[in-house]
Amino acid sequence: MTAPVTALARPIDPTLPSNRLAVFASAVVALVATLVTGLVDPAAGVLAAAGRGLALGVGMFLAWAIARELHPDEPMAARNAVLAYVPALLLGAPALAALLALLLAARITLRSTGRPPTPVDLGVLAVVAGFAATTAAGFVTGLALAWAVLDDSRLPDPAPQLRSQLAAIAVSATALAVSIVVGSFLTTWRGPRLVELGWLALVAAAVVVRPRTTHVETTDDRRGPLSVARLVRARMLVVVALAASIAWAGADAVPALAPAAAAVIGVGATAPRFLRPRDLGTPVEPPTGASP
Repeated sequence: MTAPVTALARPIDPTLPSNRLAVFASAVVALVATLVTGLVDPAAGVLAAAGRGLALGVGMFLAWAIARELHPDEPMAARNAVLAYVPALLLGAPALAALLALLLAARITLRSTGRPPTPVDLGVLAVVAGFAATTAAGFVTGLALAWAVLDDSRLPDPAPQLRSQLAAIAVSATALAVSIVVGSFLTTWRGPRLVELGWLALVAAAVVVRPRTTHVETTDDRRGPLSVARLVRARMLVVVALAASIAWAGADAVPALAPAAAAVIGVGATAPRFLRPRDLGTPVEPPTGASP
């Protein structure tokens, strides 16, 4: 049997309500944001308005996708992430490459596809880290991606160690080199405004009340068991990356990584104390995450 070219892509099954919600919400946000941008700032032009709308729409989709990785047992986490990102749309446009790096870091850590990254994947990850590092916040998520590659060789069902170590060096070196060349770290560090502080407070509260996971019922894409240790580590990685991005890039990281923060809020909102008995008994959907 031929080895797969990639082990990181995940299909989107349109028969599942959660997946249809993600696609529908993303399309609506892209369309509405394009129209609003065109009306508020006519001088921006059609292409600029469409670009902003597309960025916000893709950001919505990535909020859903990251939440699916962080809480595979509970589709409501992804739905909540979509809802949480709606007010965050006002914060500004997201940094898509930085978010993609964080999504892939969570996916590698969780091993939701059931396979470790292939050699082709590892090369692509270095490219993703490079694009991410064109922003200060993305530099941090590029390093988080490098850490995920390295950590993958030490978690349950470890990936090949030497290959992971060499790939982690390549990913981190690419992120560092791009950051230096483009000077993305030279942007002015600023403190958060009041609205951004409110958003960060919501994220912090979600981290505090997050559901404590003792087992995982959902299987990976190959129908194998998911590891609780890997799930806990994936959640920790995303939260630490968000905090480190704020420390390194300042408040500019808030809108840049708002979809990932919305995913954390979505997971926190599924803590048992916030769910009704009917929600707790809702069947778990099959593990069909996002293929960016």
